[in-house]
Amino acid sequence: MKKIRVRSGKLVARVYPILEQSVEEGVAAGLRRADKHADDPLTESQIDRVSECVRQAVLDAIMERFDVKGERL
Repeated sequence: MKKIRVRSGKLVARVYPILEQSVEEGVAAGLRRADKHADDPLTESQIDRVSECVRQAVLDAIMERFDVKGERL
């Protein structure tokens, strides 16, 4: 996992963990919404597999669009 800091005065944000958490929350909400009224709901293992693949693909796409500069942890 890449850890990147963005400095703003004395406040230091760890951008990648913020993005990662947001993506995970969005994927989970989307899967719940998609599966809510499904005639054939996904199994727990299917949900885990799909959410991990989508999470990683979204994070990869985000990281392809940003130059990583500055201090790394």
